[in-house]
Amino acid sequence: MREWPSFSWLVPKSVGADDDRVIVYSFDTATNTSVNNYTLSEVPALLELAGADAAASMQSLFGSYTTQSDPGVKVHCWFTENMPTEFAYVIDANNIEADPLTKIYGLGDGTGDANSLAVCKNWESAVVE
Repeated sequence: MREWPSFSWLVPKSVGADDDRVIVYSFDTATNTSVNNYTLSEVPALLELAGADAAASMQSLFGSYTTQSDPGVKVHCWFTENMPTEFAYVIDANNIEADPLTKIYGLGDGTGDANSLAVCKNWESAVVE
C-alpha cells in the first residue's frame, strides 16, 4: 500500500456500530503469542505502522465517508456473495510488511466481503437482485 495509496479505498468500512470487526490479527512468531488485533476503525494506525503514510492519511481523512446511506433514488443492488473472499489476516508482528501468515476467508464476491456488499439491502430505494 505504500506504492498504491488509493488501494486503501478497497479496505472495508464498518457497516454499523456493531461491525467494527477485527480484520488483522498480529502474531509474534518468535514467542508464539498474539500481540495485537486491528479492527476496521484501526486501519489508519496499522497503515502508519507499516510505513504506508499516504494510505493512512487517506483512511484518516476520508474513512468516515461511506456509502451506507440510502441515496434516495432507485438503485439496482446486484452482487454475488457466495464466493471465497479474504475477510481477515494473520500477520507477523515482527515483520508486518511481509505477506500474511494466514488469510482468513469468508463469503463475498472475491473482492469485497458479503457484509460490505449487502449494505444496499437495507435501502428503501434499492431493488435487490
